[in-house]
Amino acid sequence: MARTNSAASNANGSNTSSQISRFGVLSKTEFQSPDVRFILPARRIRKGQRNDVILVCENALFVKEILDNRRLSHVAEETNFDSRILAASVLTLDRQTNENTSKGSGDPNSPSSSSIQPDQVLVMSFVSPPRISFLAFAKCSEKAHRCRMSTEALPSLPRGENILDDLGQLLAIDPYSRALAVASRSNRVYLLQVISNKDINSPAKDIIGRGRYITSQLTDISKMDFLYTSRKQTETVYLLLVGHRNKKCHMELISWRPGEDHDQPDSCELINLSNDHDIPMILAPLEKVPGAFLLACNRSIAIYDGCFRANVRHLFRKAVHQSAVREDKELFNVRHSQQRSTLQEACLWKSWARALRDHGDVEWIYLARQDGVVCYLTIELSLTGEEIYAKSGDAGQLGGHVDHAFAYVVSYGPDAAYDALLFSGDLCDGGLFQIGFPKTKADNEPARMDVMSLGKTDVLYNWSPIIDAAVLPTSSPMSALYPNDPSSSRSDSVAKKRIFTTSGKDPYGSITELRYGCEMSLDQNIAIDDDATPTKLWVFKVHVRREQTTHEPARQVDIVETLLVISMPTRTSILSDIYHSPQMDVLCENETLAMQELLNRQPRTMIQVKANALSILHIRKHRPNLVESSTYELPSKISHAAVDQYNGFILMSSRNRLMLKQLTAGNELHETADVPECEADITTISILSLESDSMSSGFDNARLAEPRAMHAAVGLASGVVYVFELDPKDGLVEVLKFDATQPGMDQSISIPESIDMITSSACSEWTMLCGMRDGRVHALRVHHNDQERSYHVVDTITISVGLGPVELTRIFQNPSAVIAQCGGSAVYLNYDGRNLYEPTIMPIWITNGDQRSFSPGSVGSFLQIPELQVEYPSKEHKDTGKFLFLSSEGISIGLLEEHAKPAPRQFRVPGTPTRILYSMPFKCVFVASRIVKHKGTDRFNISALYSVDIHDSAEDSPGNGNHHNKVEMSPVYVMDNGLDLLSLSDFVCREDSGKSYFVVLGARDNRRRKEKGVLHFLKVKKDEDGDFEVDPARVKKYEENHPVLTTCGYDRNILLYGSGPNLMQATISTAISRYDSLPECERRKLHTFNSDVVQISVTRPFVYISTTEHSLSVFRYGDNEFKPFTHDDTARPSLCNLPLQTANFVLFTDNHQKLAGMYHGSEPTIRSITKPVFEAKLHRPVRTLRKINSQQPWKMKQVEGIIERDIIGTATDGSLFAFSILTERLWRLLGFIQNLCKADPSICTVTKPISGQASGFEPASKGPKDFHVDGDILKRLLDVSNPYDNFKQLLSNVGRSEHTSNQANGELDRMADDRRRRLTELVNDYQDDTNKAGNEPNDATEITRRRLERTMAEDDTISKALQLVYLALESPF
Repeated sequence: MARTNSAASNANGSNTSSQISRFGVLSKTEFQSPDVRFILPARRIRKGQRNDVILVCENALFVKEILDNRRLSHVAEETNFDSRILAASVLTLDRQTNENTSKGSGDPNSPSSSSIQPDQVLVMSFVSPPRISFLAFAKCSEKAHRCRMSTEALPSLPRGENILDDLGQLLAIDPYSRALAVASRSNRVYLLQVISNKDINSPAKDIIGRGRYITSQLTDISKMDFLYTSRKQTETVYLLLVGHRNKKCHMELISWRPGEDHDQPDSCELINLSNDHDIPMILAPLEKVPGAFLLACNRSIAIYDGCFRANVRHLFRKAVHQSAVREDKELFNVRHSQQRSTLQEACLWKSWARALRDHGDVEWIYLARQDGVVCYLTIELSLTGEEIYAKSGDAGQLGGHVDHAFAYVVSYGPDAAYDALLFSGDLCDGGLFQIGFPKTKADNEPARMDVMSLGKTDVLYNWSPIIDAAVLPTSSPMSALYPNDPSSSRSDSVAKKRIFTTSGKDPYGSITELRYGCEMSLDQNIAIDDDATPTKLWVFKVHVRREQTTHEPARQVDIVETLLVISMPTRTSILSDIYHSPQMDVLCENETLAMQELLNRQPRTMIQVKANALSILHIRKHRPNLVESSTYELPSKISHAAVDQYNGFILMSSRNRLMLKQLTAGNELHETADVPECEADITTISILSLESDSMSSGFDNARLAEPRAMHAAVGLASGVVYVFELDPKDGLVEVLKFDATQPGMDQSISIPESIDMITSSACSEWTMLCGMRDGRVHALRVHHNDQERSYHVVDTITISVGLGPVELTRIFQNPSAVIAQCGGSAVYLNYDGRNLYEPTIMPIWITNGDQRSFSPGSVGSFLQIPELQVEYPSKEHKDTGKFLFLSSEGISIGLLEEHAKPAPRQFRVPGTPTRILYSMPFKCVFVASRIVKHKGTDRFNISALYSVDIHDSAEDSPGNGNHHNKVEMSPVYVMDNGLDLLSLSDFVCREDSGKSYFVVLGARDNRRRKEKGVLHFLKVKKDEDGDFEVDPARVKKYEENHPVLTTCGYDRNILLYGSGPNLMQATISTAISRYDSLPECERRKLHTFNSDVVQISVTRPFVYISTTEHSLSVFRYGDNEFKPFTHDDTARPSLCNLPLQTANFVLFTDNHQKLAGMYHGSEPTIRSITKPVFEAKLHRPVRTLRKINSQQPWKMKQVEGIIERDIIGTATDGSLFAFSILTERLWRLLGFIQNLCKADPSICTVTKPISGQASGFEPASKGPKDFHVDGDILKRLLDVSNPYDNFKQLLSNVGRSEHTSNQANGELDRMADDRRRRLTELVNDYQDDTNKAGNEPNDATEITRRRLERTMAEDDTISKALQLVYLALESPF
């Protein structure tokens, strides 16, 4: 419908507004940039003292907590900033508390500190408009935090000649919260008084007092910070500036009394550095020596003192020679130099961190160098106060490039002697490191042999820079297995696709598969030396003994051992001491079907069900830990069993017969009333507990609380599921029956395999999940009445999670979530209410620290490690909550992070990758990389081509492994010295004698004074080992007058390429079907543009060309020639383009951070200019555009109202955007909701005043930019615990405040009714449009209608609107 009208308007020679209104675009940030600019410790940003750190990126920030197990846990994030963050720091508003804690951080685990209210806010400066903002975090749910931001505008100063003149480039806060300073990189400084006795929720105008503007004597400012003062000088603040004046490095000190109204800042020049070539890199004020500071430059490190006296003493200064590796006692001697060849000759000091732990009068400072070398420095003032003693040492190697994001935070817990060092890599992975302090002697000299090396405990992923991206197809067996299922995503016959990008720089270059989901970080693999394959796992804990810790402070701790019971087809074994030296003993010579410890039993009792017997076991502290107390023979062979841990019920099955027994508190086995036979064989049995309120708060209390009700679920081979209520008197009481089969499905695989239950916030409702053999999960929302014992199914949802039987595993600490394991992979299902009654589904990616390409093979039998079932006063169980699962490595232990985030998978390649290509003819990934070579003192770059097998495991692939090691790979082809590879593509030449496959390279020739270009044709073949190779004699080269920037095949024997501003055509004219033949081609110029051609895309008969200055041009092939067809109406610095499957529709991006869409007709128009139908303003320029298909089977492939989806755009800094093309009705609905969100400060940190009238929220349609819907704003509407109530309040409360009068409330009520009425109209218009489209066969229409029919809530309009928002924002990952 939309395309027909558009074509008509183009045929008339112009684009009318009616045509423009047919399309809208929805953009959403899928991955934020991983480049972290600041890491700020903020231990009191939340209630209590926690090990929180704030990761500040350019347009986003993330709050992480460092747990006792030295892992990073997600706390909160804020991504909706309308401007770039220039600088950031943490401000403590309670001055007295800040002074008391400045010497030491205290113990956050003490009762007094746990009740500390948050008194820290994050201060940020923004570039446009110039302002500083104060960000405070508030808890909005049990697991979510929201920020509240208030803003203070900076003074309006005359703009300088460049961006360095803008205030906010530098930000510093007085350590005693008396003042803050913002400065430009030139010489502008603005001092502000801080009123620190305010609450964190106070507006910025109440926190900020008077300000003073000064002009520095320096011509440019490199570093700025406040100095520590003694307690006698609390009224005066001292701001130190380090920069240049007259091309020499100078320092300037500014003193100010912010408490005095008429006091003006005083400025005095301190000293100029003796070396004219010194560049300030690090400025670190010393806390234990007031008035002193450390200054690290590119050539020297010095400590200065005497800033508050007339004479300035230069106490400690020693040059650091970094041009060569020294093995003497030179300061900060570098022993970790294996990666230095790829950096500049002098590795600069990049960042520093102060230890937060109290060391008395000794100051600890860590310095990080550009190549990852970390050194420590201890500084102490002599007893007379006249001398400063400084000692230094080597702390280790971080294994990555370091920029400015580097922090030191205390990690408290059982091993309090260890601390945490956190850094973000510069174009490589960062990480969290465990480090121990060196022991000191009587003279405070560090003992180097006692310093522990840095140990990496967690990873901060970094997949930037993304220079190129490729889409890799994978096979999709869904349609072959389920051909008669039109309503499911399995009917998609198109192969799924994954996106790979280039990442990193030498020596940490790689290609990265971008994945998103819940990460399970692997802790340990336990190898099983046995031919038998484990079938099931059970785990329990034993309190062994109490010990006293060896580190300070000494205390008594309980030693708890985790034991693992492994069932195999021929026997059952018990594995002890799994974390140190695993030892396996045989428990019995039979397979175990079920095993469960009974709660609140003394002695600790466990029930074991085998095929022919039932055993009662007792748990002991010493070995053997399981001792058989009694055994009961069973009358028939058992196939399935389940045990109730609360009441001792044992439910077993033999073919189609059920047996129910109960073990009483006196360990007597009673058989309950007879159970009737089922109509089919039993396939699964589960015991379900309807949890009480105390149990839903977490698994720590679950062992002592009693459930509201106990149920048993039984699945039959006929597809029927029965639910029974377990009653001590009546036995099994049938309460529910459900038929899990569906029409059109193969009945032989529609069989229940596992059943579980999750609870909801409503006491009268719960959800039963039934995992089927065909890879589906049926979710039944059940309403029950305890008094009447009535149960009925309210709603049923079917979710496709994969192929094969589905096994469900409960998550103890989250009663609304389960893990569904299917087909060798696992997914996370969470009924958190964000999608009404449907679950949030995320894939689970298993990672292994640095080796993110680790592949555990098929995983299964997930089991969570529980808490110890017996109370002890000081339990310290590090593994509680971790998961055990079976993998190709044996038995693996991992920690699941329930917060969804990027979990990239990397394959290492030599050098710095610049281009990536997936070649369909060769079924291989080719990567072009730039490698640094050294010949004597000369350094030059060489471009090489590599092939990477992404299907290899971590052990087999040469591109995997530890990031500290150099990657050794043989190149497929190496270009001549002086040639830079700029483009990479494959080309299939078809002729009568057959096909010939080429890899085509475009290059720049730097060997001449004027840049030239070279076009390469490579004939690639596989050798005997399966590796690709190129015979240099089978390479054909063609010289061009300009660099070859892009290549693209058109048809048969026609190749198009861009040589500078020229669009060129190469026609292959020689028979080249044999490998030993070389291509001969006729080259000719088609068109010359006014700027260079950067990308060519083909959708026959159209060719789309992006140029560096003149946007998008369209050519059409006809009559054996290419002719200009149309072009954009605006000259843009274009970057890339992507033709869509929708005919004659193309997306293109420019360097002004815009994405535009153009629709053109099939026939030429009177005017050759075509206006874009929409424009989207992003916060990053998109360098590549790719179309992928949804990777996951539960994703909807089609949604009515979305013309195109799963369009991915990548930015150089690692940001990923997803785009969808919308019809007019859906665009108007989403635009209306977006404008509502913009008026809510809890959703948008920077709100825009909008009239409360419904018309004020209508999306405009004046120009292309109005047809853009920002999905990041809509996402925040869903990112709460209850989106329905949140949206309902949003419709009602726009414009209201606590000071609104009753008369004004009446008018606001009327406008709220108008907004609800307009929302209803928009939803109805969308449904009417969907129903009209439904007259034609359309799977998307039927699927969308089904989803909307499930939105059963109090207000049907709100629930349907939220469902459409959720469908529109569904991630392609």
